[in-house]
Amino acid sequence: MLRALFFSLAVALAACTDAQEAKIQRSANADDIRIETPVPDARIVSPLTASGSADNNWYFEAIFYARLMGQDGTMIAEAPAIAASDWMQEGQVPFNVEMAFTVDAETHATLVLEEAMPAEGAEPRQVRIPLVLLPGSQ
Repeated sequence: MLRALFFSLAVALAACTDAQEAKIQRSANADDIRIETPVPDARIVSPLTASGSADNNWYFEAIFYARLMGQDGTMIAEAPAIAASDWMQEGQVPFNVEMAFTVDAETHATLVLEEAMPAEGAEPRQVRIPLVLLPGSQ
């Protein structure tokens, strides 16, 4: 009985993770970045914090780009995503980013994470996470 309960819980958690991942838009070849927070459609008050890990080739001098964009394409905020360990190591490197923003009402927005140094002539790899920004601050 307990085993069945644990199995059901594991299946439910996996389904939630798959549904959330489906809402994250990834450009071509952007499967080498993993987002821990925020989850898609999260309701966020300022400051926004994001974390995860990305292959070391997303970084240049230990950073890559993070922007908070409104539905109309305006930039609400921007800040560097900063490597939380040695960005020169092979493989995944954890990152953190925090950015303050101000909105007067509930605002649908997108967190855009973009590699710092795309290959010559290539479009930068991007990840886009839909969010809802709320007035106020923590």
